[in-house]
Formats: sequence, structure tokens, C-alpha cells
Amino acid sequence: MNQDLDIFQIFEFVKKSKHYNNLPDDAYLSFIYFADEDFQLGFYLPTENLHRVFYVKPLHKDSEIIINDEENKKDVPLELDLERVIITLLDAKNIADEIFVSNYPRDKYYKQIFILQATDLGIVWNVIILTNKFEMVNFKICAETGRLLKAKSEKVFDFQL
Repeated sequence: MNQDLDIFQIFEFVKKSKHYNNLPDDAYLSFIYFADEDFQLGFYLPTENLHRVFYVKPLHKDSEIIINDEENKKDVPLELDLERVIITLLDAKNIADEIFVSNYPRDKYYKQIFILQATDLGIVWNVIILTNKFEMVNFKICAETGRLLKAKSEKVFDFQL
């Protein structure tokens, strides 16, 4: 993971784009997703019941933003208040790595996904780890304190949407 990646810088980059300025007044940030050096910022548009997702590749000198609208098929998402986020993406990765190594010492992971979102547990880093044993390990880490709030593991083949 590139240590220079910062959700606040990515958010500021998106805010300077013409696409951000075209968001409706009632739109709000609902999630930030990170995997494989790519970011997605999701803004919920209540009047249209959809997410406008900004896909950002921040590692490229000429970063571009691609926009996609996705219908919201779940409950109305909570607004993500970045002012309350203290635990950085890198902090969340380090915490998740430490928990993973201590609880799954014989396993290796080949992919990590990080989703920053507001939930009934508070503002959390939802960390999804795919392992070499075809397991999906999920940690919910408080984005304000770094405390582990919830952990679970299941076989990928048992996973249901």
C-alpha cells in the first residue's frame, strides 16, 4: 500500500472536479472504498435514490475521475462525516494486519478491501480480507478510536449477498 494515499487528499481532489460541482444540493458522502490503489467515493442522492460513484486513480500523474450512477438497493445510507475520522487508511491497514496475523497465523491473504462508512456501530473501517484458504475475513474497526468492533470469518463459497 502506498503510504502517501490519504482519504482527505482524495476527497479534496474530487471536490475540485466539475463532477462534484454538479452534485445536487441534497447529495452527501456515504462511503469511501479503497482496493488495489484505486479509490471510490460514493455520494448518496436522496431525491433520486442512487449513489453517484467517483472512481479515482490517484497514483497517476494525470488522475482522472470516472463517474457512474448506481441504484441504491439497500437501506438509505448514513452520511459519512470525515471530520470524525481519526484513524487513517494506513492506520486501519496496520490494525487489520495485526489482528489478522494474531488470529490467523497460518493463513495468508491475497487481497484487502477497505470501506469507510457510517453504520449503526458508528464510523467504521470495514476491512475485507480474502485469504489463500478461500475465506473472507471481515473486521469492523472504529474510525475514531481504532478499536475492533466486530470480526467474522466465513468461507467464500458460503457467502451470500
